[in-house]
Amino acid sequence: MMYPRLKLARNLLKDDGVIFISIDDNEIDNLKKVCNEIFGEENLIGQVIWKNKYGAGAKTKGFIEVHEYILAYSKTPIYNIESPLNEDVKKTYSKKDSKFETRGGYFTQPIMTNSMDDRPNLQYSIWHKGVEIKPRKQWVWSKERLEKAIENDEIVFNLKKDGEYSVRAKQYLVDENGQERLGKPLSLLNGPFTQEGTADIKNIFEENIFGFTKPVNLLKYLYSFRVNEKESKDEIYLDFFSGSGTSAEAIMKQNIKDNLNRKYILIQLPEKTAEGSDSRKAGYEFITSIGKERIRRVSSKLKAEYPDKVKDLDLGFKVFKL
Repeated sequence: MMYPRLKLARNLLKDDGVIFISIDDNEIDNLKKVCNEIFGEENLIGQVIWKNKYGAGAKTKGFIEVHEYILAYSKTPIYNIESPLNEDVKKTYSKKDSKFETRGGYFTQPIMTNSMDDRPNLQYSIWHKGVEIKPRKQWVWSKERLEKAIENDEIVFNLKKDGEYSVRAKQYLVDENGQERLGKPLSLLNGPFTQEGTADIKNIFEENIFGFTKPVNLLKYLYSFRVNEKESKDEIYLDFFSGSGTSAEAIMKQNIKDNLNRKYILIQLPEKTAEGSDSRKAGYEFITSIGKERIRRVSSKLKAEYPDKVKDLDLGFKVFKL
């Protein structure tokens, strides 16, 4: 069942496109073998362990399972992938200065280095309070860039006990263009949890009419990745197993957050919901009808909550029955 879909997915991907596949412990080994054949081992970006439950997980003979996996592959080798910073990393941007309102907090990092190859253009002196400061080996920045940073109050000088100055650059949470900095994704995700996916559905329909949905925040996180340092302004995101339409909600909300215009294509077979389920009781006989109604309700809610931000976004959708 998966092989032809993965084969098609590879053909549809852009050259620097990425596919994310969530899978449990039962099929991770088989899935990885299939993906290595279709995408190539060299295009495995990462195998993420996603802790998706808190409290008691599934009972087994041995360990209690509280995680799944997310495999990430690309069509061709990529040289860089970046993701939003998690809350723990954001806390390291704890220092404040006069730019805090626009640039957020900052931390400092050294701009002297002992590890780079000798580069004469990085070996120069700077002055601070009448004192000449020379690098132990060389600076990591050009003289022009360092002097501009000093002028903009983005360099911190600390006088050490031995009489030498420590020279460190401020790294702000928000860059000069007003965008929050990105970091590198980790191979371990502690949440969002499946319980949040259940809450997402209940917030929309006021009852749990669809089980085992992915949390919106998980998909928002994955859809906000930046590949090869290119901003995904109007990319297309394809979900082969869209279920209740979580991907649509995630993309619409992420577009509002970062003012982009991603588009989505959701695929779902018109499977009937279970007899006697909350879905049937609420009048939804097919999974596809739940997805369509979810998009309608989320769109209306976003228009009411963010009237200024959504005026330039297309929150409508079309349905094609094949």
